[in-house]
Amino acid sequence: MGPVSIAALKPLAPPATPFIKVIGILIALWCAAFAVINIWFESSDYFAQGPHAADAAALSVVNWYVVAVKVLGIAVALLAIRQPRSARTATLVGMTLWAAFATIGIYVVGSLVQIITMLVGIMGDPSKLTLGSVGYVLAFSAAGTGFGILAVSYKRRTSLRTFAVVLGILGAPLMLGSILVFLPALLRMAGLLSS
Repeated sequence: MGPVSIAALKPLAPPATPFIKVIGILIALWCAAFAVINIWFESSDYFAQGPHAADAAALSVVNWYVVAVKVLGIAVALLAIRQPRSARTATLVGMTLWAAFATIGIYVVGSLVQIITMLVGIMGDPSKLTLGSVGYVLAFSAAGTGFGILAVSYKRRTSLRTFAVVLGILGAPLMLGSILVFLPALLRMAGLLSS
């Protein structure tokens, strides 16, 4: 085994600033808190009674899928504040950060459009808007902002290529589609979800 060169010891990216580290930890905690809520739904049989009881099995599948997505969010938020070990890792983490940012951003914009259409009377009942539902949208807005800060910081620190950013952003509709369209369609085909 030959001598190790100085270039091989040089980190791929500068370390995250203390501010970025705090954002990464807060976003990881946010993902963990929302995963715990989904786990509570499962452990308490929350959907087994009430208007969604007929779809309880399907909602259970969706709940666990969403828990897995949130665990991925925890991992990527924490990886965003560490120095990458390889260029491949940096690209994968960077793409996933941009996908998370874009996914939550699209979700929040859709939620805001729904709120506005309810308030102006185009669709839905404005009396169904509660402080809880507005708080939910605000919480997701905060998470989207946090993932955006992490994504921009990571791109700057690692010199992530624009192609990787675009691929990450294009992954957002696929993620939302998997949760809102594809998974429910599969559950309907399996007879677990009513129409």
